[in-house]
Amino acid sequence: MTFSPGDTSRTISVAVLDDGLDEADEFFTVTLANPVNATSGDDGASVTITDNDPSPALTIADVMVDEGAGTQR
Repeated sequence: MTFSPGDTSRTISVAVLDDGLDEADEFFTVTLANPVNATSGDDGASVTITDNDPSPALTIADVMVDEGAGTQR
């Protein structure tokens, strides 16, 4: 990554796959190392990819079955 004179920040793009699966948030760290002709005051950042998928749901409904001799519920 190259900073031009006067630049104090840069953007790093990270592709995220929106898979539709409910899962825990994911974390990673970006660390800048070995600066040349510069010093680094804060050389890292923590990144959180927040899951946006709904939790799974299960619905059970009442059912009636005619057995001929009577009805059970």
